[in-house]
Order: sequence, then C-alpha cells, then structure tokens
Amino acid sequence: MSGIAEGDGRTVHPQHLEPSELGTKEYWESFYDNSLSHYLSSKRDGRKRREQDKSLDEEDEDEDEDEEDDDSDPGTSWFTEHNAPQKVLDFMTSDRFPLAPEQMESDRQPTILDLGTGNGSMLTLLREEGEYTGPMVGVDYSPKSVELARQLTERIPEAQDIQFEVWDILDPKHEEDIRRGAFGEDIGWFPSKDGGFDIVLDKGTFDAVSLSGERICEKYPGIALELVKKGGFLIITSCNWTESELVAWFTGDKDGFTVYDRVEYPKFRFGGQEGQGVCTICFQRRDI
Repeated sequence: MSGIAEGDGRTVHPQHLEPSELGTKEYWESFYDNSLSHYLSSKRDGRKRREQDKSLDEEDEDEDEDEEDDDSDPGTSWFTEHNAPQKVLDFMTSDRFPLAPEQMESDRQPTILDLGTGNGSMLTLLREEGEYTGPMVGVDYSPKSVELARQLTERIPEAQDIQFEVWDILDPKHEEDIRRGAFGEDIGWFPSKDGGFDIVLDKGTFDAVSLSGERICEKYPGIALELVKKGGFLIITSCNWTESELVAWFTGDKDGFTVYDRVEYPKFRFGGQEGQGVCTICFQRRDI
C-alpha cells in the first residue's frame, strides 16, 4: 500500500496508485457492453424456452435470474468476496446510522445517490432488504451500465422507481455546474432545494478513478462534497486504499468531511502487520 506524501503544499494526501486498465473508461465501456449483451441474450433465450415449454419449473427460472444478476467482474468481485454490500446494508439499517429507515419519520425518507452505480445492485439491495423508500438515483459514465441497471430493475417491483442516469462526476462541464451552484437547475434528479443528497454511496468508484493514471482522484473528494447536503453522509468502500489513506483523502479540507463511523471487516496479519482486504468509512459533511 502507498504511504502518505505531501501534495501541493496545502494538503496532504496518499501517494498515487499505479495506473491500471481498471481505471480506464474504455475498460468499463467494454465490460458493460458485454454484460448488457449477455443479459439481453439470456433474457431472449429464457423467453424462447418459456414459449416452447409452458411447464418450465420455478427452480430453473431462479437459476436464470441468478446468472443475469451476476456481480463477478474484476472491479466488484473483491467487494462481494468480503461481503461488503451486506455489511454496508447492515450498517445503514442499524441504530448506529442516524438515517436508517426505522429512525426516520415515515414521510421523511433520505435521498440517496450512488456514484458509479454499475448494475445498480447496491441501490436494489437497499430498496429490497433495507426498506429505504426515498428517492434513489444511480449515475455512471457508461451508457451501457445505466441501460443494464434499468433492465435489471425492471423485473423487481420494489426497485422500478429507482432512477439511473448517465453522468460523469469528473466531466469538466458537470464539475463547473456543481461549483457555480447551477447543477440542480439543469438536472432534475438533483435535490437542489436541499443542497444535495442525504446519502452518497461509492463502492469502488474512487478506486477506479485512482487507477486512471491521470491524478484526477485529487479532484474527486471536493466534487463529492458538493453532492452531499450539509450534515449528510458519504459512505465509501475501497479495496485499494487503507482506512487511514481514505481519511487522508477525504478530510483534508477543514470545511469538508469528518469521519462519522466505520464498518468492521475481518482483519488478517501478514509480516507482523495487521490489515483487512476492504474498508468502508462513513464520512459526514460538516453542517456549517
């Protein structure tokens, strides 16, 4: 893992990661293009089988659905291996988290934005099992990812109102819209009257950005900050950065985020050092 190094003289951030194809837009465009094609092909094949055999048993249908919603690509399998989605769900529905559904009034459910939503599985999990009923938006810079997420949620009644949009957090135009306060005026899904979302999620998106080799990860924390309302939360999960490194990245601005809580994962010891394969930190935006 990288150590801590001084950046531009004003902030301190971890050393940059070595570039990887997992940090390129071309990789993810290709991956989601293949995933969408596979899903649509499986869907067509399943429809043909049902037309040919009206007695297709329920067990086979369940197996088809499990295959369609596979989350085993190189960018996300590490999180699933460590049960990260379930652990994040458990945290967000516990009494440790102030915006858990059971702690909110029925008519005031939190708004949620998922950055780099992929196939939309995290939002679907929160809707189906977490009983989060407020507005949810998943964004991704890959049109194929967004189309896949929309296709997958079509068959889940509880998730059909989740909104998925093509949007790149680091696109210079969007960045400028955010910083000049015009973002919500032009994009209807942004809760501009509230000043941002109650909860912003990141499962591996900052990791991918950090592997791009373009140092754009230095802009990410400040832009993410503008998407969270004052007093709201950013919950970020990483398998490339340690807890201390994530804290260094996201708490450098004295008017920005503070650490609110952490999600615990099994730890291991290697070479006399203790660590864990994945980490999740819940940051809160200062209400000032």
